[in-house]
Amino acid sequence: MAKSDPFLYTRLEDDENGQQSGIPLEDQYHDDPNLLSIHNDANPQSYTPHPHSSFWRNISNRLLSRANWETYTRQPTVYDLKQALIQALPRLYRPASLRIESAPGPTAYLDALRGYAAWNVFLAHGYKDYHFWYNHQPFLSALMAGEAMVSLFFVISGYVLSYRLLVYSRTRSSEKVLLGLASSTFRRGMRLYGSTTVALFAALILVRLGLYNGGKWPVYIESLSSQLYDWFWTLVYFCNPFANTIYGYYTEGGLQNKYLGPMWTIPVELRGSMVIFIYIAATCKLHVYTRVALTCLLIIVCYIWIALYIAEFFMGMLVAEIALLCYPERLAAAVSLPEHGTKLQQQNVTSKCFWTLVFIVGLFLLGQPDSDTNALGIFGDWPWAFLRSWLPGYLGFGDRTYWYLGIGSFFLVLGLEMYPTLQAPLRYGWSQYVGELSFGIYALHVPLLVAIIGHWYEVDVRQAYGWDKGWGVLPGALIMHVAVFTCADYFNRIDKRIVRLGRWVQEQCFEQWDKT
Repeated sequence: MAKSDPFLYTRLEDDENGQQSGIPLEDQYHDDPNLLSIHNDANPQSYTPHPHSSFWRNISNRLLSRANWETYTRQPTVYDLKQALIQALPRLYRPASLRIESAPGPTAYLDALRGYAAWNVFLAHGYKDYHFWYNHQPFLSALMAGEAMVSLFFVISGYVLSYRLLVYSRTRSSEKVLLGLASSTFRRGMRLYGSTTVALFAALILVRLGLYNGGKWPVYIESLSSQLYDWFWTLVYFCNPFANTIYGYYTEGGLQNKYLGPMWTIPVELRGSMVIFIYIAATCKLHVYTRVALTCLLIIVCYIWIALYIAEFFMGMLVAEIALLCYPERLAAAVSLPEHGTKLQQQNVTSKCFWTLVFIVGLFLLGQPDSDTNALGIFGDWPWAFLRSWLPGYLGFGDRTYWYLGIGSFFLVLGLEMYPTLQAPLRYGWSQYVGELSFGIYALHVPLLVAIIGHWYEVDVRQAYGWDKGWGVLPGALIMHVAVFTCADYFNRIDKRIVRLGRWVQEQCFEQWDKT
């Protein structure tokens, strides 16, 4: 995404031509109208199979035909058990599985970037309060900037959600534009809220075990039935797409779920996604330069309207437009996000220096100092005292926080896109693996932090042994990383099946239109 959310999977979610797996998508059974019916055995010619009967018979036949009964009847060998155990292990413990078999596509770096952003949010929630020295130094301050990573999520989402549709629009593939818009819009809610429901259920289990209590609002209820009732209706209200409390930044009055606070970004993702889909539907027939100019205008207007998260989605779309203008060879495939590598264009020194500078400016803006100060290490108050003096006076606290973060995210992604050499660290096998775990890391890190650090390590280990908040934090951090990455790996397996389920539901519900 796009694979995902803030968490869209560029390979799984947005690939309309992805390989079919999981639930079967193709019907292989056809009813014979000449078969006798128990209700009408006297006149076989009048038998007409009921559509519902045919549907369930098709499913039964597919399950029977695909079942490998030999697997269940023969005695498993030691080798079988060994392989099953190895496959059950997270890929974190199987280094060979992290190797990349083929060259990643030109946009694969976005998966890794989103994964590292989710990892950054985890570090910010767990360790920013320890005030490590590098938290207040230029550029390094971006390493624990949770708010900055949220802006980066939205820019990446805008890119990933629009890329394939823009390719279809640029190649004048009207049918593919229509199918892409219908498919993306239909499956978007299932994609976001399906995986979110799994994460919320995991949080509910920890609540019932007494290891987690929902963060700011205690959610534990003695009665299990009352707890399930509360969890279910909290989820129902949380899924409201028409809520008027979606602000694009975290606030106690915004739409969120008390069982898992970080999920406040999911309604924002859904609304931003719908805006992108509607905008592309309205502008897919425009000349490309006209659409680019209109997109730039809308970004400026969204900043004036204080719709900063919508501007960030449009910024991502703008990067996709610029990429297709600068790399027209990508239009040749005209299918989703490319899964094959492309030969890098030769760039002159001036171009390399310029885009590197753009990337550095973006990283600097993402590392802005906390709202209560303008000082940033060796730079002092410069340039943040000057930059913040230009902020409009009518901005609220959240808007002032995210004003420059959106611009910084745009510059960062644009610099990476236009100078592919900067993407090299994001194309390694480990980086791609972190990208696959992005949703799991983001969704599960808070309850795991409370359960492991809050309930055990901080009290029974660090304080009990008198360790300070410097090196004494390191053992707990190592344990937390193992726990978070392990749980995220298993969560990712469920997440992939939810994506496949969404595609299967689409296949069952969509009609095949005849070409005219």
